[in-house]
Amino acid sequence: MLSPTIDNFSLDISAQPESASTARLFASSLARSIGCDQDVVEDLKVAVSEVFLVAVSSGEARVVITATIEDSRVVFNIEQVYMPTGSHIEAVPTLLVRALFPAAVINRSNGGSVTIPVSASH
Repeated sequence: MLSPTIDNFSLDISAQPESASTARLFASSLARSIGCDQDVVEDLKVAVSEVFLVAVSSGEARVVITATIEDSRVVFNIEQVYMPTGSHIEAVPTLLVRALFPAAVINRSNGGSVTIPVSASH
């Protein structure tokens, strides 16, 4: 039996509004590479945009997006996304990301991160 192929990718960009399109392109390109449907790709772009804009609003300097591809699955981890509890800044992105990707994990410790697992059969 062959062991699965695992590829790792990383994007470290400035947390500026004009960098949001780069974050969306990074995520959508990787999702397309594993065969995700266009609807899933569009949902991912929305989720990444929302999380990225939280980083911009919270004053973070940089955002790091890592992606691990294993067969027909990719897991995105967006780091340095401080999502304060109980604020309007946190509520909409959290609800939206979880509505689009119920398996998403939002971690508020150590600078904050959001993990979004996506599979070709999502």
